[in-house]
Amino acid sequence: MVRNVLNPPTSALYKRTIISCDAMKLFFTAILQALDINSTTSTGAKSIEKYIHLLFILAIVLICYLPFLNKAYNIDDPLFLWSAQHIQNDPLDPYGFNINWYRQEMPMSFVTKNPPLASYYIAAAAFVLGWGEAAIHFTFLFPAIAVAFGTYFFAGRFCRHPLLATLAGILTPVFLVSSLTVMSDTLMLAFWIGAVLFWMHGADHNNSAAFIASGLLMTCAAATKYFGMMLIPLLLIYSLYRDRRIKYYLLYFLIPLVLLALYQWRTASLYGHGLLGEAAVYSINTSVYVSLGVVSKMFINFAFIGACLASVLLFSTSLWPRTAVLGASVLCIVGVVYFSRVEMMDYFFLPAGSTERMIFSVQFCVWAIVGISLVILSLQDLFHHRNADTILLFLWTIGTMIFAGFINWSINGRSILPMIIPAGILITRKLENGITNKIPRKSSSVIIALSFSAILSVTITSADVNFANTARFAAKTICYIYGGQNHTLWFQGHWGYQYYMEQLGARPIDVSHQQMKPGDLIADPTTNSNLRRIPSSWVTRIDSMSILPSRYVASVDAHLGAGFYSNMFGPLPFAFGFVKPEKFTIYLFRGYDD
Repeated sequence: MVRNVLNPPTSALYKRTIISCDAMKLFFTAILQALDINSTTSTGAKSIEKYIHLLFILAIVLICYLPFLNKAYNIDDPLFLWSAQHIQNDPLDPYGFNINWYRQEMPMSFVTKNPPLASYYIAAAAFVLGWGEAAIHFTFLFPAIAVAFGTYFFAGRFCRHPLLATLAGILTPVFLVSSLTVMSDTLMLAFWIGAVLFWMHGADHNNSAAFIASGLLMTCAAATKYFGMMLIPLLLIYSLYRDRRIKYYLLYFLIPLVLLALYQWRTASLYGHGLLGEAAVYSINTSVYVSLGVVSKMFINFAFIGACLASVLLFSTSLWPRTAVLGASVLCIVGVVYFSRVEMMDYFFLPAGSTERMIFSVQFCVWAIVGISLVILSLQDLFHHRNADTILLFLWTIGTMIFAGFINWSINGRSILPMIIPAGILITRKLENGITNKIPRKSSSVIIALSFSAILSVTITSADVNFANTARFAAKTICYIYGGQNHTLWFQGHWGYQYYMEQLGARPIDVSHQQMKPGDLIADPTTNSNLRRIPSSWVTRIDSMSILPSRYVASVDAHLGAGFYSNMFGPLPFAFGFVKPEKFTIYLFRGYDD
């Protein structure tokens, strides 16, 4: 009698394969059910489903983040890095050193307008992992994951599809680009969402430990970025509207208030001025200095919001009736016609070529209308669900919009980052309301919208990474060719370019001293901050280098009108078009004029 018996290893492998296939089937079934907008039951009710959703969110963040770990330091990253390096030597005096950031050497306490907690975080991470770009960016992966997870749990209070709300928020250009800096924004938002969750839990269950945790997280948010202080009025209004009377737990707001007062006192004793008040004065004064007309500022703010939260556009056909989409299209055409007849938008010269101007005009009008539609979405949600949670969502959205457009020193994508959380929830609630009102939606449209949002976000992030890497490559090339000889290599410009040039031995020009000598060299970038025209009688141009960061999209390009980090470079956070190369010019210094 012959028996057909599988050998034990093959049998075990077969069983493991079947189990793996079943697990994968369960995983993707749960994800598809969570994204099925036609479902009227909560997909987050079961613990196993929550774990699957969180695992999927983690995978999405890792897939979008890890390919860019070696991004060069850029914009204000060096300020946080230098502070972190100083903290390792003197942890009680984070800003007790001088830097040249505004064309002359100044105390760091006058230069920086950010609190030091992000730098302490970097210092601790660098102590273990070192100062390499991949190591520090890996450290900032954890705040990004915390924001994504926090968004999921927060969205669970507002909608039946928290996974959809989370993906609609994090699959946006502003989240991915901001998460790949080593500045304070994503870390602040991680503390922010944690503080909100603990406060709401404390209010729901009368839990003192939750209130204490929330108070400490509010302090951490404000000690990471001063915008975090806005949590205090936000949660105060939420609490008063929720309970319709003053309750004892409002005393827990004393935790951040007292700790921030101590911070103000401590920095005043260290530096002669409290950094908290100094930052507020700087924001107001600089906002006035670079101010635009109110109407221009409003529409630029809308354009930044719409582009940074591009998922609102990609869901638009599911969010709005056809008549609304048609009306928005007509407004867009009117705007494009208007821009074809003007030369400037306040400080920004519109592209001269007809094709370039058309490309810019279409983008600006589309994104501005998308930004306006998000505000309308927030107002609709407020009138549809009048309760404390909705008030919180509305104030979060509108408060961030007002701060980004009218209080902060300039309009930039980083200031809009906190809006990703309410934006994703507002999109999802609007879709769910459509189902409640028997307006059918195709589940495939949700997946398509999220897919295109992810593609767009990764594309913009890649362009921003390439722009940052351009400065690092230029610094290494210039210092390799022109450094280390019988002269000093000087440079203008700051941001990551300064970080790498100084690392390689070059020196920043200090306009308060005539330090350069005949025969020295100067390396001058084109796109940077605090640049000053060098008199032609002082120098002779001897070389130049052009580097093309990307071909058809940019996050910082004055020619295209892209200025993710400040609207001073353009009225859009990113722009499509024909990108011009970044140019670096080398001059031979002949001498100062008599």
